[in-house]
Amino acid sequence: MPLDASDLGAIWLTVKLASLTTLILLVIGTPIAWWLARTRSWLRGPVGAVVALPLVLPPTVIGFYLLIALGPHGWLGQATQALGLGSVVFSFTGLVIGSTVYSMPFVVQPLQNAFGAIGQRPLEVAATLRASPWDTFVHVVLPLARPGFVTASILGFAHTVGEFGVVLMIGGNIPDKTRVVSVQIFDHVEAMEYSQAHWLAGAMLVFSFLVLLLLYAGRRGKAGWSEMTTSIVARLNLARDDFTLDVDLHLPGRGISALFGHSGSGKTSCLRCLAGLERAASAYIEVNGEVWEDSARGYFQAPHLRPVGYVFQEASLFPHLSVRGNLEFGWRRVAAAERKVSLDQACQLLGIGHLLARRSATLSGGEAQRVGIARALLSSPRLLLMDEPLAALDGPRKREILPYLERLHDELDIPLVYVSHAQDEVARLADHLVLLEQGLVVASGPIGETLARLDLSLAQGEDAGVVFEGLVVGHDPHYDLLDLRLPGGTGPLLRIAQPAHVMGSTLRVKVQARDVSLALAADSTSSILNRLPVHVRESRPADNPAHVLVSLDAGGNALLARITRFSADQLGLHPGQLLFAQIKSVALLG
Repeated sequence: MPLDASDLGAIWLTVKLASLTTLILLVIGTPIAWWLARTRSWLRGPVGAVVALPLVLPPTVIGFYLLIALGPHGWLGQATQALGLGSVVFSFTGLVIGSTVYSMPFVVQPLQNAFGAIGQRPLEVAATLRASPWDTFVHVVLPLARPGFVTASILGFAHTVGEFGVVLMIGGNIPDKTRVVSVQIFDHVEAMEYSQAHWLAGAMLVFSFLVLLLLYAGRRGKAGWSEMTTSIVARLNLARDDFTLDVDLHLPGRGISALFGHSGSGKTSCLRCLAGLERAASAYIEVNGEVWEDSARGYFQAPHLRPVGYVFQEASLFPHLSVRGNLEFGWRRVAAAERKVSLDQACQLLGIGHLLARRSATLSGGEAQRVGIARALLSSPRLLLMDEPLAALDGPRKREILPYLERLHDELDIPLVYVSHAQDEVARLADHLVLLEQGLVVASGPIGETLARLDLSLAQGEDAGVVFEGLVVGHDPHYDLLDLRLPGGTGPLLRIAQPAHVMGSTLRVKVQARDVSLALAADSTSSILNRLPVHVRESRPADNPAHVLVSLDAGGNALLARITRFSADQLGLHPGQLLFAQIKSVALLG
């Protein structure tokens, strides 16, 4: 028989221990994680360090001190005996206590990250809807943090199952009482019973592999308030003589987040504060759970200690160094073990390998900016900041740089905050859009949703339109037409005049509001290629009094149309009305 009675007993004891430990940790770890994610107290650091201590301490050390504390002469052991509970060492209760202490960071830290990813906005929305703090926590926070609870439960359970040092120190090796699977394997090996050890060890290996599959499968789902986890938080209040910046930014930890607005709206000030180049009177900056600045605690991490890469509006290359010297300046100041990008990788990514021996003064504007981007990447940043990197370039040079910025987006897993006042750049590059006006955040959200909002200035003007990430689902070689499926799985199809692309790949396209006309019925006699059934969401006056802006629902995707007021009256526009959108032009971005 592969597994004997003692093996099965050890497995049952292990499952019982892991289940009970995980349940206890979820109960006590949830308030700890919530407090760590929300507090600005100076105690946050010490408490977080205590919670994380088992990550760095050897299990036998933790087990030894627990044995001393819970033993008959320890303060906890004397307390349990005074309460009539007897000694808990070398008992199942002792195992539970030891496992709870040792597995705590594997439960608390995923919960803390999940709570931090929610951000402030959902809580504010719930408060305005008359939800009490407890009501908000139960009906908003817990559902949004569900992926974190799943991860915490899996990690807590799996870590407890595999523990050896702590359980052996505090529980010993008592059959059917404290002998768990890891100790049982040790006993088999000590007795030279390798066949039995193989069965148990193999079961542990399969179990661990299944845990990893569950974790990685879970990461493909949605998390948090939006589709991308918020991991960059910046609350800034900065006052100058004629300007006040007061923002609360919650940005995704992946992709490109664009800060968009007119000159003087506070975009560059936000970027400089993130980099530590400018110090706000009141500031809290946190990136991936690491606090860089907290004015309430008097904490400020100097710019050179922040793992950021900064690309300025002008390339700002060191004139006394060659291109290679500029690239190696930051690269040499990063420990070899921490370097994420090699010199060859940066040169290949930005197409600058042939420029290494050149002096910065001999470079064109586009070449210099590409070198500046590569230099920032070679500092191995955890956050890349770009302050209008194309503003100083003419049209041809901008078109030269944009494909390289798209490559950064596609090939590097570094969050990028991109400042611009050019809507075409933002539409082409950004995943998340923050609209700033006079030092305040007017809107923040996924690029497609934000561009489609009629209450924002973005919907006005000739460039107003929406952006889609279309899925390539077909190609007509005879007419050279590409079929794109809009988001939503069964969303409508767009046909664009493009050569074949890889099936299943995504393309970003933009539909201008001025290129959409509306009809009461589908007109098959028209030369217009794309005619989609849509429903009216709302309409508002445009900046031109002769026009109105219409927000439309196309299979769950927002679409904008700019039509005359006369046409709106002729159509009898009203919310929910079924119409047909005739799209005269679809622009492929990139």
